[in-house]
Amino acid sequence: MRACRMLALRSPMSTFTDPPLLSPNTVAAIVMRVARAFGLALPALGKIIGHANKDKVKAKVFEGYVPNDSDIFVTTYSKSGTNWALQIATQIAWRGEAEFEHIHEVVAWPESIFAGIVALDDRRPIDGCPTGKRAIKTVSDTAFVPYSKEATYITVLRDPKDVLVSAFHFLNGVFGLTGHVTIEQWLALFLDPSRFPAGSWPLHAASFWAWRDRPNVEVLFYADMKADLQGAVEKVAKAMRVELSKAELERVVERCGFEWMRAREERFAPPKMRFTPSRGRMLREGKVGGSKALLTDEQGAAVDTWCLQQLEELGSDLPYAEKFRLAGRPSD
Repeated sequence: MRACRMLALRSPMSTFTDPPLLSPNTVAAIVMRVARAFGLALPALGKIIGHANKDKVKAKVFEGYVPNDSDIFVTTYSKSGTNWALQIATQIAWRGEAEFEHIHEVVAWPESIFAGIVALDDRRPIDGCPTGKRAIKTVSDTAFVPYSKEATYITVLRDPKDVLVSAFHFLNGVFGLTGHVTIEQWLALFLDPSRFPAGSWPLHAASFWAWRDRPNVEVLFYADMKADLQGAVEKVAKAMRVELSKAELERVVERCGFEWMRAREERFAPPKMRFTPSRGRMLREGKVGGSKALLTDEQGAAVDTWCLQQLEELGSDLPYAEKFRLAGRPSD
C-alpha cells in the first residue's frame, strides 16, 4: 500500500529533470547562452541564482507558513550535503523503504524556480508516509526559516573550501559554464556574498550553530557523517522523534551511503538545462578535503581567513579551526 501511495506522486515529476519548453528553466537557459556568447556568464549566473538570496525574496518563501510536527526542514548551505541530508530524513520517515523516481517527488523546495517540484502545501508526501513526516528543502539561514518546537531542523556544515570547489564543478556543469569561469574568478565571487549565487557561508553556518542546543535541531558536520554514517542517522532520527528498529536502521544506513546514492544518480539529478552539452552531476566525489586538488594553499587560506573573520564579526563560537582543517596545515 505504501508503495502505491508513493507511485501516485510520480506522474508530474519528469518535469523536474527534463523541464518542458515553457518553463522558467528555458528562460534561464536562454539568458545563460547569450551571456556565454558575450563573456558575461559569471554575472548572469549571479543574477539568475543570486536573486533568490535577496532578503526580500527569502522573506516571501515561507510567508504565512506555520510549521508542524510533519515538517523536517533540511537547511543546508548549497553543496554541503543537501541531497544526502534529504535522503537521510526521507528514508528515516519511510523507515528505510522510501521509493521515488526523483527526490523532489516527496521533498518540497519552495524557493526554487525549477518546474516539477512537489508543492509545500501538497499533503500527499505526508499522507502516504508511515510516520506522517516529510522533508522540506531550503538554503535560507535561520532569519528566514519559520521555527516551531513541533518541527525538525537539520543542517550540515561542510568545509567551505570543499563547498567552493564542489559548487564550482556543479553549477558550471549545470549551466554549461565549464571553461568559461576560472577558479580564481569563482574564489573572488565566493568571498563576496553579495554576488555569490549561494550567499554567505559564514552567515548561514553561524545562524544554525546558534540553534544547535535546541532538541529539535541537529547540526551535523559533513566529515563526521563520512566517518560515522550510522551515528548521523541515529542523531537525525532522534531529532525527528522517530524510533527505528535494528532492521530499519540498517536499511536507512544502506540507502544513505554515497555509493548507493551515486549508483542512482538520476533520483537526485539536477534539471537538464537547454543549450548545454550535458546534465550537471549531483553526486561527483563527496570527498572530505577534496578542495586541495584544485585550490592552492594560498587560495585555501584566503577562504579560511575570510570565514574566521566573518564568524568573529557575527559573534559566533563555531569551532571552525577544529572542524575544518586549515589550509596548509599538515594532515594528522
